[in-house]
Amino acid sequence: MQKPLLQIAMAGLFLIATSCSSPKPQTQQPQQNWTHFVRIAGHGLNLNNVDNIIKSATETHVFGIETDNDIPGRYESFLDPTEKLQAIKAMADKAHAIGNHAFVYIAGLECITANADETERTFFKEHPDWVQRKLSGEPAIFGGGTAFWIDEGDEDVWISPYAQEWRTIYMERVRQIAATGIDGIFVDIPYWMTHFDGWEDSWASFDDYTVAAFKAKTGLNAKTDLKLGNFSDANFLRWIDFRIATLTAFMQHRRDLSGHRGERGARRRRCL
Repeated sequence: MQKPLLQIAMAGLFLIATSCSSPKPQTQQPQQNWTHFVRIAGHGLNLNNVDNIIKSATETHVFGIETDNDIPGRYESFLDPTEKLQAIKAMADKAHAIGNHAFVYIAGLECITANADETERTFFKEHPDWVQRKLSGEPAIFGGGTAFWIDEGDEDVWISPYAQEWRTIYMERVRQIAATGIDGIFVDIPYWMTHFDGWEDSWASFDDYTVAAFKAKTGLNAKTDLKLGNFSDANFLRWIDFRIATLTAFMQHRRDLSGHRGERGARRRRCL
């Protein structure tokens, strides 16, 4: 029987938690939802440190082991997830062997290429059309120092959820992660880019894929038919609703592909 996954999207956008067990016969008491009782700790994960994580979690009475081994948020593993999938499976197997649970961190709409200044293969160099953009056309691409998690020489991009080729690969990575037997997927930063310096009032994204999707849904041209930032403008309000609905649908798509069946108790929080 496939174990349902805990799904947590952090940073104030989404929180989705599901029941940990299949429905029980009425003659039995329902099993407690393990996600209500977690005492987590974070660990960087690779194949060489799984045993150390298990040892540390046991000694510190951690229940619900969070591991950082982001597949879609790092361009190298977005292209080839093999090694990280092996580590996630090893983590899941060993956590279950001691009666514990484990879940893994992945990024939502962000992807980093390490040492981008030293390689010809970067996300943006190969797929500039997948990246979110300001109304001016400026792409959401950043470098070291923009945020604490972006190292010098790295390329950091924020992706349109309407870039269908990217989304197909992303969701396949989600399916592969779920197939390892890991108990949960912690989804961070499924954001429209409005939070780095210079992007706060951008109301992104105006990339071709997003603009086309808005046109198909509303008949409006997002580049010309909105008064950005004007909450008295009906078309701008439709843009806000569209952006919220887009991220909600993205998270629901990911949830469905993880093998969830919409158990009771799910909650969502959405932002603009």
